[in-house]
Amino acid sequence: MPEPPKLDTTDHTERDCASLSILGYFFAILGVLVLAGTFWSLDNYRAVVVNLISGASLTFVGLGMIYYVRRKRHVGR
Repeated sequence: MPEPPKLDTTDHTERDCASLSILGYFFAILGVLVLAGTFWSLDNYRAVVVNLISGASLTFVGLGMIYYVRRKRHVGR
């Protein structure tokens, strides 16, 4: 009878942390750029509201991802 296949028990934490870190920095920088772009649309109230909400959301998601990665890297040690 053939042996059953062995499960891959490789820990991919470092690879996942690197991917999340890059995405987190990208979202944070993009959010800051969107917030900076709000100043060019000050005459349009709706555009200001949309830019503020989307810029803040992107920035907080990016910072949250960076914070999560830093915690996960320190817990693994």
